[in-house]
Amino acid sequence: MLAKDVQRGLVAYCVSDEGPCDTPCDPCEAEHNDDGRFGYMRNMSQAAVLDESTGSDIEQQVGKLVVARQELEDTLARLRLESTERSGPGLEVASALHDLGVACREGGDIVTARQHIEESLAIRQRIHGKSPSLEVATSLHELALVFRELRHLRTASRFLQQSLEMKQAVCGDQDGAEVADTLRELAAVCVERRRLRTAKHHLENVLRAEECGAE
Repeated sequence: MLAKDVQRGLVAYCVSDEGPCDTPCDPCEAEHNDDGRFGYMRNMSQAAVLDESTGSDIEQQVGKLVVARQELEDTLARLRLESTERSGPGLEVASALHDLGVACREGGDIVTARQHIEESLAIRQRIHGKSPSLEVATSLHELALVFRELRHLRTASRFLQQSLEMKQAVCGDQDGAEVADTLRELAAVCVERRRLRTAKHHLENVLRAEECGAE
């Protein structure tokens, strides 16, 4: 039986009024979105539509995000200081940067999120070199989410593809959830680019990855 998200994706493909289309179409992909305001407004509009919480609940959630971000910034500052006493920033610093980048993205600060995640990725790539790494793949995946928020869909697709290939090299059939997660994002980006056949292909692969992981 298909997972619910896969079912929804396939149904959306099948009932599309426009029918399958593999023509790239990125009308919103423009450099002027680099200031991150689009991502922030998108997050807030989604919250307004999907979140039925009271104003007080939303304020509490925002407050928790602010506190979490401050704690991550403090941790990062400490790790940076410790790393200067050694040979430079290591994986602990990279992890702190990654987590802070995720917190910034979830809070709508897309520009800062991009800076932190790109730095995290650079450190991880320097340490792991050309060897496939789940940490590098995770950074690539998260960076793709940032570029998706910025509406740079081709760039997002490229990073997701790199992340997928690395996850498949590292995990094989042992961790279907990791692979499926990136496949879902790839499918979503393909839908936004109106590459519906490719999106359908990715969603079908989500099912296969989840079945392999469940065995």
